[in-house]
Amino acid sequence: MTRALLAALALVAFSTSAHAQNAHNPFVEAYGAEVVVAGVEVRYRDGVLPRHQDGAASAYAERRFDEARRAEFQAFAESRGFSRETAAERLAEYLTERDLRARAAEAQGTRRVNVVLTVIDANAPSMMSVLVPGAQIIPTLDYEFVITDAESGAPLANGRVDDVYSLAHNINDARRRNELEYNFSGTDQNLRTLAGQSNALADSIMTILTGNLIVSGGRSSIGTAYTPGGGSFNVTTANAQYMIRVTPPVAEAAPQASVEEPAQPER
Repeated sequence: MTRALLAALALVAFSTSAHAQNAHNPFVEAYGAEVVVAGVEVRYRDGVLPRHQDGAASAYAERRFDEARRAEFQAFAESRGFSRETAAERLAEYLTERDLRARAAEAQGTRRVNVVLTVIDANAPSMMSVLVPGAQIIPTLDYEFVITDAESGAPLANGRVDDVYSLAHNINDARRRNELEYNFSGTDQNLRTLAGQSNALADSIMTILTGNLIVSGGRSSIGTAYTPGGGSFNVTTANAQYMIRVTPPVAEAAPQASVEEPAQPER
């Protein structure tokens, strides 16, 4: 990783941690943080990731996965439509789903949920982007999500998250969680960016499900608290912009007024 990119990532990391405070998390305020992911589906729209990541993804799957892992990935990718032009999207989906299932296996909670994530836009700069004046060198992505109760299928929340930053720690965490091997020289930056974004996506949805949304002290607005009856809630943090629509818990539903039978006239 180049010095310029490291410096940019460090700056964002500092803005996230310095003078940080917790924002309201409307999903957690409505349903609590004792949530476990029972089922997960991650979809990247075809063409969202650039061609340089397609090449990196194909090369890694072919050369670095062992036989069992390569067969597992190929079965996963082919079930969704795999080609040289969609290799990056399929590998990103595979890594994110694997990451979230591993976290679910470690978690404990009383509410089981299914999660569907759809990545609709992404900025995945190449390792040469730092040489282009004015280029955005911090990877970001935008996604939509749907959360449902795993037992009843009832909708719990949905929404959209924009500008999810992928930082240096995401690249390292992706290596650990997905048992990846990076080049010591750092010449596999395109693959590292893809892996880091998959980890940042997993971090983001897990934050919605169970955690505190963190904002920097410089933010003028940190969103609104959940109110009974549900609705849409916007929270802007140092790392992303959240729009979360919460379906109110059943216990909050207003009791239906009883319908009284009309009095019968006396005879």
